[in-house]
Amino acid sequence: MKKIGILLLLVMFFIGSCDKIDELLTFEINHSTEVTIENNITPFDPPVSMPTPDITTNSEQSFENNNTSKDKVKDIKLKELDLSIQDPPDEDFSFLKEIYVYMSTDSTDEIQVASRTDIPEDAQSISLETTDQDLDKYVKADKYNVRTEVVTREVISSDMILDVDFTFVVTADPL
Repeated sequence: MKKIGILLLLVMFFIGSCDKIDELLTFEINHSTEVTIENNITPFDPPVSMPTPDITTNSEQSFENNNTSKDKVKDIKLKELDLSIQDPPDEDFSFLKEIYVYMSTDSTDEIQVASRTDIPEDAQSISLETTDQDLDKYVKADKYNVRTEVVTREVISSDMILDVDFTFVVTADPL
C-alpha cells in the first residue's frame, strides 16, 4: 500500500513538472498589419474579401530572442486578434456587422483563424474570437498572407483603415 502511495506521488509530481516546463518554454510573438475596408461595399452583401500585404514574420529572430529555434517549436496558436480603427480617427465599428480573418502561405492552404459576428456598434477597437488552429507552418514561414472578409451594416462614406494586431503563443524546446 505504501508503494502505491509513493508511486502516486511520483506520478503527480511528474505531471506537475511537465506543466511547469511548458510554462518556461512558452512565449508570445506579436505581428501587425493594416486592412483597408473600401467605401464601395454594399451593406448586407455576402462577405466581401479584403486582401492585405504579406506579413514578414521575423520569427527566426523571435525564436532566437527566446532561446529556441524554428526546428524546436512544438506548437503555435493565435491567442488574440485585435482590431482598431486607424483612419478616420473619429469613427467606430457601427458600419461593421461581421468579420472573418484567414491566413495562408505560398505552400499552405488558407485557414480561418478568427471571426466576430456580434460587433458592438459604438466600439473603436474589438477583439475577435480565435480558432484553435495549429499555426506552426504559417508563423514559421518567412511570410504569410492575411485575408479578411467583411459584411457591413451600412454604407461608409470613406475608406476605413484598420490596424490588425496578432498575438501568437509559442511553445518550444530550448536550444
